[in-house]
Amino acid sequence: VEPYWAENNRLLWDGYQPAAVGFPFAQVGSPTFAIEMQWSVGHLVEYLMTWSAFKRSRQDAVVSAEIDALLARTTSSVGASESFAVRMPLAILAGRAS
Repeated sequence: VEPYWAENNRLLWDGYQPAAVGFPFAQVGSPTFAIEMQWSVGHLVEYLMTWSAFKRSRQDAVVSAEIDALLARTTSSVGASESFAVRMPLAILAGRAS
């Protein structure tokens, strides 16, 4: 679904680099955070379906069919209820105003 992401998603993928977002403050360090959970393939598919890129990809019938086939193959080969660890790092850009 990468071609369907909004351009601003690159800011997130690159970790909100100060120059890219025009951050006007002196950067200060911040701790590392992540969301960690156990998900089934079903949970992952439901989450993917909330993405704006997924929703945009549905407008292309060919891509939509390919994604549907991939999700069906994944669900049938892994098992819809088998759980696995999911880790989503959180990016923080913190600064100090002078």
